[in-house]
Amino acid sequence: MTYALDTDTISFRLKGFHDMQQRIDTTLAAGNIVIIPPISYYEVLRGLIAINATKKLQLFEAMNRQLGQHDMERADWIRAAHLFAECRSANHTMEGSDLLQAAYCLQHGFTRGPKVRRNP
Repeated sequence: MTYALDTDTISFRLKGFHDMQQRIDTTLAAGNIVIIPPISYYEVLRGLIAINATKKLQLFEAMNRQLGQHDMERADWIRAAHLFAECRSANHTMEGSDLLQAAYCLQHGFTRGPKVRRNP
């Protein structure tokens, strides 16, 4: 199974929550794949650059090398457009980045996680 990390999960890991790294390691040890989706990559990268967090940028890039980061393809964008239309027809709104993340995971059959909920 392939798991796609969301931005919050990556942020928790970068903030030093060791239980998050343990969840990732356990997921990998079980033979699963864990990736950083392009939307999460962008959101984390822009935040770290904006606050000039050079040490966290290095940690993030090391994490990216370990797990891998995938790019979006034309089919992902088309899936996102259809998902937007479905949500709109159901009178449901979804944040743009969340919609892109959902479409990307659906398109590739990825599962979100491993996730640990935290109170900021």
